[in-house]
Amino acid sequence: MRTTMLVLLICVLTQITAFAELTKQDLDDIQKVVKEEISASEQRTDIKLADINTEIKLVRKDIDAVNQRIDAVNQRVDDVHRLVTGILAMIAVIVVVATAMTYAAKQLSSAMTEQSKSRGAVEKMSELLESNTKSREETNRLLEQRAELLHRQEELREETKAQLATLQAKAEELQTLMEGLRDDSSTDPIAHAPAD
Repeated sequence: MRTTMLVLLICVLTQITAFAELTKQDLDDIQKVVKEEISASEQRTDIKLADINTEIKLVRKDIDAVNQRIDAVNQRVDDVHRLVTGILAMIAVIVVVATAMTYAAKQLSSAMTEQSKSRGAVEKMSELLESNTKSREETNRLLEQRAELLHRQEELREETKAQLATLQAKAEELQTLMEGLRDDSSTDPIAHAPAD
């Protein structure tokens, strides 16, 4: 814009000097016009810069909102990770304890059998092995029941979601019917007929 004004000024000066001398008033008028054009150009530039700054602020707000959503998802993933790690640790402890008990029972059984040939000692070891086996079976049965309960809970959750969706659809149908009945009663000539 300044270049245009400068070229315009040079053109005017060369044209005017060809025909007459420029007076101080003419120069002041030209200078005034140039200043007005420059200030108008600067104002337009300031307005454009303000619009750009506003758009940048809006984009930053959008980015902050997306970052907050990502943080929330990361927190949920961390919670699930901790839960799964805890469950795996519990299962590992149960398996290690059951294995250690089995190993200890076997070692004890072999030591007792070698040291003592009495029937009472062998029977006691057999009972320990049986109780260990029963406890392992009980642990396995409890783990299976837990898995079945978790599976049943998920099935119930899905059934509840399906029932909620069905109820929502029925509620929308009832709403549509009610609106249809209201519309029918407002347009029905018999409903608006005067009572005798």
